[in-house]
Amino acid sequence: MLSGAGVLVVGRYAVAALAWVSTLIIVRVLTPTQWGQYSVIFSLLGIVGFVADLRLSRVVISDVLDADADEAAEIVGSYTGLRLLIGVVSYAIAMFCVVVAGYDTKIVIGTALGGLNLIILSVAYGLILLF
Repeated sequence: MLSGAGVLVVGRYAVAALAWVSTLIIVRVLTPTQWGQYSVIFSLLGIVGFVADLRLSRVVISDVLDADADEAAEIVGSYTGLRLLIGVVSYAIAMFCVVVAGYDTKIVIGTALGGLNLIILSVAYGLILLF
């Protein structure tokens, strides 16, 4: 149970519990209208982020393991650049959706701020692969 798999399972349950508690706190603080705006923003970002993930790291890991040090560095650099491009494109798609759909200004601003997560995490996946 103390193996890597056990730690991952415990970590996932801990994250799920913290997400549940934070959702309860957010629901109690926000008005129904604000909760709806919050839900729209993070549901849209969750869908766009899920589609943008693409699970490319599995392919890249196999290429890195088969390459020598110089080729591995080049592969990871290209992968990080690709992840940056994917993050920017998914951010643009999320912004396009809320602007074209005519959502309230608060939702557009919330998506603009929350959507930065798409760019930051996309690049972080490349850096995680590097390390």
